[in-house]
Amino acid sequence: ARNPNVTVNVVNLSVIKYIIPSQVKLPADLVNGSYVGGLTWASPIDLSVTVTNRDQTKATTVICRAPNFHCQVVHTEVTINDGWVLPSERPIFSARIAAQMRQGHRQYQMQMQLQETATTSAMGNDTLANNVSNGQTTYEITNGGYLLKRLPVRDGEHGHYRHVVFISSLDRRPVPLTMGRFEVTEIVGWDEQHEIVYFMAAPEKRPGERHLYKISLKLNVTESNRTYITSTQPTCLTCDNTEATYRLHRANPSKMPTRGDSWEDIVARLEPDDCIYDIPKNCLYNRVQFSGDYSYYVQECLGPEAPSVYLVETASNDKIFVLNAGDVL
Repeated sequence: ARNPNVTVNVVNLSVIKYIIPSQVKLPADLVNGSYVGGLTWASPIDLSVTVTNRDQTKATTVICRAPNFHCQVVHTEVTINDGWVLPSERPIFSARIAAQMRQGHRQYQMQMQLQETATTSAMGNDTLANNVSNGQTTYEITNGGYLLKRLPVRDGEHGHYRHVVFISSLDRRPVPLTMGRFEVTEIVGWDEQHEIVYFMAAPEKRPGERHLYKISLKLNVTESNRTYITSTQPTCLTCDNTEATYRLHRANPSKMPTRGDSWEDIVARLEPDDCIYDIPKNCLYNRVQFSGDYSYYVQECLGPEAPSVYLVETASNDKIFVLNAGDVL
């Protein structure tokens, strides 16, 4: 039987009375793609779509701009060693994508065509480094809209591991920000104001664990209009679960949070808690969710002991409130 064709449509919700779908206009060679995933808004007017072939050996990410939603390719991933691409993976875009994507994108449309299908899968851990010193790595990049993706990075004879990769939408050159014999499982967020990228990873030789890490990511534009990015080695935020990481507070019953309260309102109502909780000795598998401004995050400690949930202050990395102590179990 013939395989079905998939289309992507967008509707303007500002006029609810007239819901008229507008079909996203994919490049001709992607129209018959078998899978569509990774849909996310790169900006209020830029939709990101990832199209994957039926064999799941090639995934192409495009940016489609309102109101016509004509799409431009920003990155293509191909498989290595008989593996598969990730159809549902969502890239994380820089907030400056909206401004940068307006500037001369088409003049770069054909640039790097020969490189984009192979460079990502063949990336080594020293391919693009310009300078490495004091635990920081610096690369020169092309100005443009920027995005982060998880892509395979080669670690010599040890093979490939998925890592955080920085991409400029103009030249599409992938720049690895993390490297080594560990697997990045999720890019959690990009705090551009404080120049920090947060991600989850399985540490080396511990594939059953999940921990939160951060790296510093700084962009520097010189007087000659050359752009450089500098990244640091990862720092684990959840690996230390000792008593020193707990600075607990409790909620005053008369000041319980209500719907619509901001994070700041909720935290302001907390009071020091003198109660002694059973601190999990081995909170090894974590899941996190950040507040909108990255000031706090919820840490779900999911095992191997009974699950527990905490509110963590990002700046100090202290657990300041127990959302669920896990004692019911």
